[in-house]
Amino acid sequence: MAQNQLNFLMAAPKSQKIYRQALIEATAVIRHSRYHIPQTSCYGLSKVIQINELPYTLHIYLNTSSAADEEARIYQHVDRLEEELQNQMKPISITRYNKYYDVTRNASPIEEYERNHEKITEMIELAGMFCLLSNTQDKSAEEALRLYGRRDTVEKAFQNLKTASTMTAF
Repeated sequence: MAQNQLNFLMAAPKSQKIYRQALIEATAVIRHSRYHIPQTSCYGLSKVIQINELPYTLHIYLNTSSAADEEARIYQHVDRLEEELQNQMKPISITRYNKYYDVTRNASPIEEYERNHEKITEMIELAGMFCLLSNTQDKSAEEALRLYGRRDTVEKAFQNLKTASTMTAF
């Protein structure tokens, strides 16, 4: 899209390394009052990042309302996983536990496990955070959020146009 000079604004997955690192760096400053977006429970800031040697704007947000709910869900999930580990309920694959636990398994039953507090803390710090990526640098984090919030209306209008044109073709 950038090569064809089409401007875009899209959600960026916080699981990808480049975005995740930017989110982690932003946690130290994002709650500053200068980044608060009026009439929302969000803070937002923008930074330019390089992807394949091209500049993109990454708009980083913290939704404080979502953060508390997400933190509770993370701890519930961690507790559920620990219960499974204690009861050896799902000893077939340890990959589901590696996100929050250091697990040792020699043969079939899991022999040892320990909560990885650094990983859990990182997940908690990122709770409520999300980011949007754009190939333009002319929008503030607040403007980008408002524009992105209108995407459902635009998508529905586009779908209606497609449906109407399909109906008239018959």
